[in-house]
Amino acid sequence: MNCKHCGKELEENATVCPACGEAVETAASVEETAPAKGKKQKKDKKIKKDKKPMGKGPKIIIAVSLTVVLLLGLAVGVVYAFGFSFDFNKWENTIDVKNRYTAPELLAKASADTVVATLGDRELTNGVLQMYYARQLWDLVEEYGNYLSYLSLDLTRPLSEQTFPYEEGLTWEQYLLNGAIDAWRQQQTLVLMAEAEEFQYPEGLQEFLDALGESLDTQATQNGYKDGDALVKKEMGASANVERYKAYSETYNKALEFYTHLYESMEPDESQVEAYYDANADTVGVEKATNPVIDVRHILLIPKVNTEESKAVCLERAEELLEQWKSGAATEESFAQLANEHSEDPGSNTTGGLYEFVYQGDMVDNFDAWCFDESRKPGDTGIVETDYGYHIMYFVYGADEWYRTAYQSMCGEMCRQMIASASNQYEFQVYYWKVALSAVDFE
Repeated sequence: MNCKHCGKELEENATVCPACGEAVETAASVEETAPAKGKKQKKDKKIKKDKKPMGKGPKIIIAVSLTVVLLLGLAVGVVYAFGFSFDFNKWENTIDVKNRYTAPELLAKASADTVVATLGDRELTNGVLQMYYARQLWDLVEEYGNYLSYLSLDLTRPLSEQTFPYEEGLTWEQYLLNGAIDAWRQQQTLVLMAEAEEFQYPEGLQEFLDALGESLDTQATQNGYKDGDALVKKEMGASANVERYKAYSETYNKALEFYTHLYESMEPDESQVEAYYDANADTVGVEKATNPVIDVRHILLIPKVNTEESKAVCLERAEELLEQWKSGAATEESFAQLANEHSEDPGSNTTGGLYEFVYQGDMVDNFDAWCFDESRKPGDTGIVETDYGYHIMYFVYGADEWYRTAYQSMCGEMCRQMIASASNQYEFQVYYWKVALSAVDFE
């Protein structure tokens, strides 16, 4: 008798193929399957509990755009006709030079290539600013969803008519515009820092950017739009298009890569972290107590059927993969790559098998016990059996919650200070009176 899945000759009365692990369909076959992915196990725990549900978010995913141009020389009457009004008592180049920045679609498109800010030799146009502005709005929607009213924000009304409740004298539109410009300035600063350091971006980033137009076209057709331009316009505003989104995405991704490099280069020692915590305990917001929190990677292999023979085949495969990793580079990066290739855990098989900030009790029992063993140290590996299957484990890091939170906060603060210092080396100008934004459609 041969396995119908791989063709290997089987021993008499075999119920599982030792080569591929598939069930052998005989009268004696056991039809009971392994636990379904996502099914709750004992104590009603998933492999890892979800922190919170995700918001709707835009369809455009970043793993984050007429021939008439609006000129300063336009007659005041024409400016008013387009719905803008200036406060001539405050004629300065400040955020309140205009009462409203959201323009009609025609004007937003006409002004898309107008430069509205500069940092050194880098220029920000209205069309690219629109991406940053829309992203500010989408972040709010994703974070707060139906609770936006608690922030005194109503997306059905013009944002220029709604007061921002946490800073006197600002409308929501002005607040979000400032946030968009600040985000562009910080990202451009990071790109400039990367260039000055001759930072090498990871392989694949340029390929991702080069393929972005085609990727957006594909997303568009999948979601019922004519092409990528139509999708970007719907999600980000009238002045948005694929080319402007690509410019935004290039800056965003390059800045993100260099920020990650910068953050990981911050290595304060224990005494510095403790001193930082003592000086900032209120803002750190975590009690200084013993409460271990860990990061771990794993590769989940699920038996094909729920029999001892199938489990044995699955365990043997897990042992082979672990030995394969040990005989190679045997690094966290190589483990992550193996996890992306082989893990059957849908919650982590695209992130290198990584779970971060795991608290004791978050995981199913055997997984949890391995992670929180008092002898556990970075780089430890092992194989753990749970009701899900077999987990090839890689321990990344562990420390008390207060220490980890303070460490991350301190590293973030160190990065912000470096970015601010670098940014101040370049002349920065904003031409608020040239800004013409598009409305963002959330329907």
